[in-house]
Amino acid sequence: MEQVKKKKIKKEKRKEEIKKNEKRHWINNFVIRERCVGKLTKDTAEFYYKSYKFTLKEWLSYGVLYFVLVTIIGYLFYNSIWFSGIMILFLFPYYKLVQKKETEKRLEKLKLEFKDALTVLTASLHTGYAIENAFREAYTELNLLHGEHALIVQEFDYMLKQMHVSRTVEEVVEEFAIRSGLEDIQNFSQVFSMANRSGGKLISIMDAAAETISQKIEVEREILVMIQGKKLEQRIMSIVPIAMIAYLRLGNGEFMKVLYESFVGQVVMSGCLIGYIASLWLGEKIMAIKV
Repeated sequence: MEQVKKKKIKKEKRKEEIKKNEKRHWINNFVIRERCVGKLTKDTAEFYYKSYKFTLKEWLSYGVLYFVLVTIIGYLFYNSIWFSGIMILFLFPYYKLVQKKETEKRLEKLKLEFKDALTVLTASLHTGYAIENAFREAYTELNLLHGEHALIVQEFDYMLKQMHVSRTVEEVVEEFAIRSGLEDIQNFSQVFSMANRSGGKLISIMDAAAETISQKIEVEREILVMIQGKKLEQRIMSIVPIAMIAYLRLGNGEFMKVLYESFVGQVVMSGCLIGYIASLWLGEKIMAIKV
């Protein structure tokens, strides 16, 4: 019995490895193909939504903002600007944190725009367009609705260019789902592939899928709107401790002098700073509700 179980476990592991290798092989081929046509460069960095690339202006602006913040904290908690020199060690973790936030914002924006794209695409199919022409019509409508700089408009433009070089619609949509990393788009990709193969039932299947996905995105959006108020309260409360220390520091410097000049005072202020950072981290964790 034990040998049979071991054989089953080995077979399952082999199947999982084969699936992983097939997925890696498919993605590698996609990357190689994109490089061969000169697509995986600066021109299409924006089409890879799971990572956010800073522009030079953003690198500089976020860096300046970081040094301003740590200089203020150093002045309020230690009465010294040397604190900013020590905090330079945490500059790149700060960049990573900002990059993560920007990626989340970008994905949320793409998800909302994708909901509109589904509505426009199904409407185009109802008017009698073939699937390729429906994508072209949807691109035109989305351009009018969101503008040419919108994520979904640029994505549809990119997909149409891929179709123009003899790529199938299914391949293009599947690659979009992989690049986005969004569950809703991946679900749509799977449904679309099955619906496109079924032929006659394409419109009815697309209607049902579009309605289900749109309702899910709308519910998620409503929940996020309800949370926004609490997030705003949390941000306001996070400013209060800094504002109180700044008031005491500027209004009555002698009162705070003992905390800056004595060893015990510096330990107390360090404890306050650690507690403040921990409260910010805890507040972000509580507010980071996954819908």
